[in-house]
Formats: sequence, structure tokens, C-alpha cells
Amino acid sequence: MNFVPRGTIVGLLAAALVVGPALMQVPHFSQTAFAAAGGGGGGDGGGNGKGGGDAAADAAGKDNNGNGSTASAMGGLNASHASASAMAHASPNSRVGEIAAYKSAANALSAAAANLAAANTAVTNAQAALASAQAALAAASTTQKAAAQTAVTNAQTALSNALAAQAKAQAGVAFSQNAAAAALAAAANKGITKGAVSTLDARLGISLDAATTASLAAQAASLQH
Repeated sequence: MNFVPRGTIVGLLAAALVVGPALMQVPHFSQTAFAAAGGGGGGDGGGNGKGGGDAAADAAGKDNNGNGSTASAMGGLNASHASASAMAHASPNSRVGEIAAYKSAANALSAAAANLAAANTAVTNAQAALASAQAALAAASTTQKAAAQTAVTNAQTALSNALAAQAKAQAGVAFSQNAAAAALAAAANKGITKGAVSTLDARLGISLDAATTASLAAQAASLQH
């Protein structure tokens, strides 16, 4: 058996006594401190990525009601930025295709609303013409009575025709709005508001008055599941 010299053992013990306390004094870093110093690189990186996305969305502008960014409020309807060519060739079941279907239906609604406005004006004019003919009949002399009565009869017929055209125009608006509301509900993936519809119509070049836009938005929202 080989023996280690006593002097060597004493030296090793002395070294251990010196190094041991030094090792015990290594500072302890808490998990929180570490995260703030080094670990924060990963944590802050993810947080800043989301923040940057939110900032970009906010930069797109606020919607008409001031409830968040336009991009966020529009959701899938942001596909309305697609070109006319893309819409023309889009699959009917794609988001762009659904928005194209809405555009077509909304343009038909716009035309129907214009027809109704013209029909309403025609009714107003026919009513005025009838009132004038009736007043003329009341003031007519005996020799003028026959002609004045004919004028009243003709005015009544014109008013009847105008009312029939008005009813047809009203049915056309109802039909077109039903189609547009269904198409809009199919294309949207977020709650539909008047502000969202106004923004969408502006992008698509659709012209609807405020009352029709509000009615369309409410009807489409009621169709969402």
C-alpha cells in the first residue's frame, strides 16, 4: 500500500478551507432578476411583436364609432381591398368571392333604391296633379264641367299607376336588400355594424343613403350565426 505524505494532505485541507467559503459566496440571482436581465429578451420579444401588430392595426384608423381600429372591426371584410380582377375571378366560396357577391347585390339595392325614390316623386307629383284637377273641376262652369271631369279622371288614373309603380319599387328594394344582407352576413366573420358597412361600401364604390345602410347593417347582423 502506498501512503500519501502527511504534508500533502495538510496542504489539500488548507486549500479546501480557503476555496470552500469563496464558492459559498457566489451571488444568488432570483428568477425575476434573471428574467429582467437576460430572460427578458425572449419574453419582451413576443410582447413587442403583438404590440407592434396592435400599433399597425390602430394606424389603419378608427371606425365610425371609435370602437377599435378599422382593420380589426372589418375582420374578413378587409379582403375588399382585392382588385377588381381578383374579385371577378375569385371562387364564389372564397372570402373575396363572397365580397364580390355582396358588391353585386348592394349595387342592385342601390339601383332599386333609386327607382323607389323616383317612384315616390312620381306619386307626389300625381297627387298634386289630381288635387289641381279637382280644384279646376270645382271652379268649372257648366260648359267646362265635362272637360274638367275628364281631367280629374285622368289624374286619378295617373295616381293609381304611380302608386302601383311605387309598390313595385318598394318590393324591389325589399328583395334587393334581402339579397344584399344575406351576402354580407356570409362574407363577414365579425359583428356587422353600420360603420363597417359604410367603410366596406366606400371601398367597393357602392352608394347607399344613411338610412338604407343602417337598415342593411341591422338586417345582415340578424342573419349572422
